[in-house]
Amino acid sequence: MKPKILIAISDQFLKSIYEDFFRNAGFLVLLSANDVLPVVVKENPNIILLDIIYARENDFNILKSLKESEATKKIPIILFSRFEDESYRKKAFAFEVKDFFVGEYNSPWTVFNKIKIHLEGEKSYRVPITSPAIEEVAKDLGYQSLTCSKCSTKMEMVLLKDSDKGKNYFKISFVCPKCGI
Repeated sequence: MKPKILIAISDQFLKSIYEDFFRNAGFLVLLSANDVLPVVVKENPNIILLDIIYARENDFNILKSLKESEATKKIPIILFSRFEDESYRKKAFAFEVKDFFVGEYNSPWTVFNKIKIHLEGEKSYRVPITSPAIEEVAKDLGYQSLTCSKCSTKMEMVLLKDSDKGKNYFKISFVCPKCGI
């Protein structure tokens, strides 16, 4: 059975990019405009890609409603924003969103991989860089610096279980814990 994703992004161009991308990836794609909650209740998607514009309307009441309802509280929500705003990120995580993406810094492929993780229950680990061995791994992978080029925060190592290769394999990357890039 195809996984069902609800895409609620206000920008029509971006919405069509994500719609095409997820359809080509084998998803059943649902689209929503401003009134997201009735679509969620009616269609019961496996995951929601929600624009911050819709979430911040009425002070994040849509997230509150989704998390308070027995029918919708377990649906993973990925928040999407065109611009970085730390206050919105913090507020969103208070409502237990699974991830927060800034559109200009993340490709549909990146968003797809994170959504796949949330749907399949793939485990990932974030490890603070506290050891010279981790810094050596970063150098071996071609990282020149372990400081975020956007906000100057120290990066974290992310280990993502790669179940396609077996139970003892992980993909490694380095990301900023603040911006997600």
